[in-house]
Amino acid sequence: MNSMRVVWITGLIFLAFGLSGCGPSAPAEKESASAASGAEHEAQATEMEIPEDVRERLREATRDFGGALKAALVEELGKNGPAAAIDVCSEQAPRLAREKSTDRLVLRRISFKVRNPDDAPTDFEAEYLARLEQLHADGRLPEELFVPIEEEGRRGVHYFKPILIEAACLLCHGPEESLGPDVRASLAERYPKDH
Repeated sequence: MNSMRVVWITGLIFLAFGLSGCGPSAPAEKESASAASGAEHEAQATEMEIPEDVRERLREATRDFGGALKAALVEELGKNGPAAAIDVCSEQAPRLAREKSTDRLVLRRISFKVRNPDDAPTDFEAEYLARLEQLHADGRLPEELFVPIEEEGRRGVHYFKPILIEAACLLCHGPEESLGPDVRASLAERYPKDH
């Protein structure tokens, strides 16, 4: 796989209703998704059916978030250039994610190569990011991934959607030697632990 940064929009929705066909019924036998091994979680996930309306709510939420973020980036790039557009990713993106999240739906951007430590994946997310990055390296990147979970007695669905790199993204997310001096300076100041 090349060294290109892979960023994902992830949504986590907790459901007020049950997912059909969920694994063992005895509470002592249930295992949280964060504690389950990969194979055990895969078996559990395949037994859980995700209703289409839940899938569509997650798609819509990430489309809204991604669309609003892209529009803000394009506008700032056009008006003030790449160095100023860094503010969109560092300040507006987290705010947009909070605004579009609810008590039952959480949106965020995650990656292994983060600039903002808040965008680092949880252990659970990291397991799936590693799988998705391997699929990407194999040329089989999925458009989306739904992963049913049970966490703290609540059922939910993690949704992973890749943010695909466009030419304009490389003005700030390309190789360091290709970045303008103002962009490099702004990134160094804002993200001293940039990965």
